[in-house]
Amino acid sequence: MSLIVDAPNEEAAKVAERAALDEIDRLRAILSIYDPQSEVSQFSTFALGSPRYVSEELLEVLVACDWWKAKTNGAFNLLTAELPKLWKAGEVSNSIPSQDQINNILESIAKPAWKVDASYEMVQRILPLAVSLDAIAKRYIPDHTCEVAMESSDNINGVLLDIGGDITVRGSIDRFIGVTNPATPEDNAPVLLTLQLWDHSVATSANYARGFNIQGNQYSHIIDPRNGYPVNGDVVSATVISNSATQADALSTALMIFSPEEGLEIINSLPSTDCLLVCKDGSQRRSSQFDTFVYEKVERATSPTTWKEARVLEVNFEINRPQGGRRYHRPYVAIWIEDNKGKCVKTLCLWLERSSKWVQKLSRWSRLRNLDPGTMRTVTRATRMPGQYSLI
Repeated sequence: MSLIVDAPNEEAAKVAERAALDEIDRLRAILSIYDPQSEVSQFSTFALGSPRYVSEELLEVLVACDWWKAKTNGAFNLLTAELPKLWKAGEVSNSIPSQDQINNILESIAKPAWKVDASYEMVQRILPLAVSLDAIAKRYIPDHTCEVAMESSDNINGVLLDIGGDITVRGSIDRFIGVTNPATPEDNAPVLLTLQLWDHSVATSANYARGFNIQGNQYSHIIDPRNGYPVNGDVVSATVISNSATQADALSTALMIFSPEEGLEIINSLPSTDCLLVCKDGSQRRSSQFDTFVYEKVERATSPTTWKEARVLEVNFEINRPQGGRRYHRPYVAIWIEDNKGKCVKTLCLWLERSSKWVQKLSRWSRLRNLDPGTMRTVTRATRMPGQYSLI
């Protein structure tokens, strides 16, 4: 998670930060499937057919799920959690799931899992299936978190919240946001293009960050709930811009399942919503108004003369979660290549918080803090496993 607050002073910024973190914790206690005490986890244990009162937030998410399932003709379905489990088990056993196994799950998830009463206050479970809100809660939370942060003080001008590569911008912040190229998803690779967002959200789904390897073949982690198989269509990356983070996330996942033509038809039918689809052959398909958000079409990479293009080095590493607490400040990371005399010939990354004072003592990189703020980019990308990064 990355949080940027535009405020006239540090005190106001800290008030907004505290409000944002508290709201994330509050919503996590409602929507997290990883917390057995959360409301949604408890909801999955309710007796079938028994109407129960639920929180306004959980009800809102469940209603949104029903709406998106209908809007996408079943391509968006929160009951598909059993399918990834099935394919994960197939990866462990190195065997593709049987058609009977897939059909049994498809038969279950095609039915309604819950029913909301006419008063929109009570919900009853219909199917004995666990509810996974991952596909929508990760964006529902930023929508509400940014609103709470903006209202925490009269002095807050703008907020940017980036969780796992899905980004929400509210207020005065005018931010350059790169779109990861699915052909070169490394963290320091040139982006596909750059967006300029204000009061919008952007989410990206793609198959380059996660998946299943079975019998030497790589399968996408995104599974089509209509046939039970990992997606293998023409779309390899889908980026959606919307004034709703929840909508951007739901659609970016669904667009990976549709053909480019089907996806564009849905996007162009929705107000304040645009998309970029990258196809297998590298071509791009854009919705009617997407180009209004494009700041520059291509980021040009510069190749130092001391580095031969024919040589490729990939650096994969993981930043582990420190013990003893859930929340912490990310460590600074600097990775570079030097010659046999100790001279730096190429910097691969310099990651730090904007307010970090330690970098002033590192003459090799201190000048980077004075560059155009646009070079300190935020990037929308497919969600990956926590702490895993790649440089090239």
